[in-house]
Amino acid sequence: MRKIIVATLCCVPFISFDILYAHEHGSLEAHEHGKIDINVALNHNVLALEVDGPAASITGFEYAPSSTTDKEVAKLAKQQLENPLVLFAIAHNAQCTLTTTNVEGAVFGSAKEKDVHKAESGHEEKEAHHHSDIEAQYSFTCKQPDALKQLDFANFFKVFPLTKQINLQYIGTEGQKGANLTSTNSQFKLNQ
Repeated sequence: MRKIIVATLCCVPFISFDILYAHEHGSLEAHEHGKIDINVALNHNVLALEVDGPAASITGFEYAPSSTTDKEVAKLAKQQLENPLVLFAIAHNAQCTLTTTNVEGAVFGSAKEKDVHKAESGHEEKEAHHHSDIEAQYSFTCKQPDALKQLDFANFFKVFPLTKQINLQYIGTEGQKGANLTSTNSQFKLNQ
């Protein structure tokens, strides 16, 4: 799916390489529970969304689930992430059809854990803290892309209440911008 985001973005002549670098090499910000990064790109009739963040912001844990309860939580979270039309309110009149979905994460048994940072004591590293991220990529083909005026993430916050903030980056034909969204401020205007 990264190829879809990059392919979508390479057609936009004003792309900031800082955003591409941040995505390809991890977020510029630290791994923070309760926060999710979402990249959105709109190019002609292709809408691409990419979700990346700590598994704890989605499931409440970052370890490989072993208990029946944790396995059920992980299974349900993956099923919910695989249904982006419920998570993201996309204008019906834009006539967007989901073309690809990819959801990965160590809590799902589908990605390797990332060693995000190490705790240090003095000058010597004592203990490594492993953090698991969840990554999801979605691509839509829209018959009426001009009808895409905004995206609403209210359902994402409802489905995943451990997510307190979405750090959104948007790139479209009019330029690029970003926003920090919360459950009480969940709408993002694409063209303003």
